[in-house]
Amino acid sequence: MNKVFDTNEEYHAHKSISASGLKSIVKFKGSVREYLAQTYKSSAAFDFGNAIHTLLLEGRKKYEADYYELPEIGDLRTKANKELKAQLVEKAGDRNVLDFKDVQVIREIERQFYANPLAVKLCQGDIELSHYAEYGGIPVRVRPDCANYDLNFISDVKSTKSVMDFEKDIWNYNYHDQAAFYCTILGFPIENWRFVAVKNNIQFDDPRNPETMVRVVKLDDRMIEVGFERMYYAFERWKHYVLTGEALGIDSPLDDLDIE
Repeated sequence: MNKVFDTNEEYHAHKSISASGLKSIVKFKGSVREYLAQTYKSSAAFDFGNAIHTLLLEGRKKYEADYYELPEIGDLRTKANKELKAQLVEKAGDRNVLDFKDVQVIREIERQFYANPLAVKLCQGDIELSHYAEYGGIPVRVRPDCANYDLNFISDVKSTKSVMDFEKDIWNYNYHDQAAFYCTILGFPIENWRFVAVKNNIQFDDPRNPETMVRVVKLDDRMIEVGFERMYYAFERWKHYVLTGEALGIDSPLDDLDIE
């Protein structure tokens, strides 16, 4: 296994299958054909999630080097405020610009994160270290948010609309498939996998009783079972493509496994 600290671009350009690739195959009902045809685009939610990752996993110094927090500007329909924002964006240089609304959410997440010793502990280890290996003779890659080889756990920071309902996100976005794949490739016990779920919005703004913005979540037995089942299913279909060149679609099932 090759372990390197490389860029996001280098990692995603590598000719191997990743957890996100296998999750896509599951999402497309087992169709490798649809997975290969999909395109990617960034989003505001994706950019916000990256900012949170940087802050919690790499610290404020790295966060401030990569991101520029806009102050409260006011009504952007006015010419003066538009010009002020343009000046501030120019001042940001190559840094990613965060709107004031997002900054308020990020600051509350940061406050609650450092008030949660378990969450802090789960973000200490090898941060975003790329692992390149072979599984079943097929090139694979994984890049856990945090892999702690001394304490034998993997953690993953996820942003969500509600930390209280994060278990629904696990099912909706197949996060348990990701956990099963990472733990299989790296040899970690999946029972030690943890999510650090962070809320990406503030709904109740009461400083005396702030809403919960940070929550540590583990997988239950059913999530683990289904995660491994679907990971193996998707991997076998990908392996078929690598070995034969045939990209199976939803009209050409490899087996009778029920992935619903």
